[in-house]
Amino acid sequence: MSPDNGPKSADLPLYTRHAREYARKSAAGLYNAAYERPALLSLLPDVRGKAVLDLGCGAGPLGIELERRGARVTGLDRSAELLALARRELSAGARLIQHDFAAPLPLADGCCDGVTASLCLHYLRDWGPTMAELFRVLRPGGFVALSTHHPMDTFHHHPDDSYFAHREIHEQWKVPGVKEGLVAVRFWHQSLEGLFTVFRDSGFQVDRLHEPLPLDVGEHIDPEGVRRLRRMPSFILFRLIKPA
Repeated sequence: MSPDNGPKSADLPLYTRHAREYARKSAAGLYNAAYERPALLSLLPDVRGKAVLDLGCGAGPLGIELERRGARVTGLDRSAELLALARRELSAGARLIQHDFAAPLPLADGCCDGVTASLCLHYLRDWGPTMAELFRVLRPGGFVALSTHHPMDTFHHHPDDSYFAHREIHEQWKVPGVKEGLVAVRFWHQSLEGLFTVFRDSGFQVDRLHEPLPLDVGEHIDPEGVRRLRRMPSFILFRLIKPA
C-alpha cells in the first residue's frame, strides 16, 4: 500500500492540535449531532453482544452509543489526542488503538461482527486497500455502516473541475474555540459510481443507501444550516454486507 494514501497526522491539525475543540463541535454541532450521527445509527442492526470496530473513532461519540446498545467496541484512530479524550468517555472494556487505517489493520481475520466508519474514509486517496481490510476482519454476514461527503455536495462547492474527476479537495473550516480562526482540512472527492465500484471490488454488497435529512432539533442549533440540508444533502451513507 502506498505510504501516502492518506494525510499524515501533521496534516490534520483539526484532529490533533485542535482535538478538544473538534470534539466539542462533533458532540453538539448540527452536522454531527443532529444529522450524520443519527443517520449512521439508523443503519445499525442489533449490536447487543456484537464486536464492532469503530473506524476513525475520534473522541468516541459513536462508541458511546454503541456501548449503550450493548456492543463490544474497538475504537481505532490515528490521533492520540482524540483517543485520550475517547478513553475518558468509553468503558474500561473498550479497546482503543492508535493506528493509521490507510495501513493494514492490526486485527485478526473475522474478528468483527460490524464496522462503523463515520466521516473518515474520504481522507484516503484510495479506499480499496482499507475496504479490503474491513472485508478481511469481518465475519461472513457482517456489516459496514459508513458515511462520507456526498459527491454532489462536494462538486456543488468545488465546481472548478469535473464531477467525475477523482481529486483532492482543500477547505477552511470554522471551529468554535480555535483562536487563530479557520482550520485547513483536505480530503478526496470521487463520484457515486466510484464509491459503488470500490464497494463491489472489495467484495461487499450494498444493502442500503441513505441521504439523510436533519433532525428537527437541529433548528435550535443552526436554523440556516437545517434549511440548507433540507434542500441538498451534505453527506451520503451506506450499509454494506459481507456475503455469508
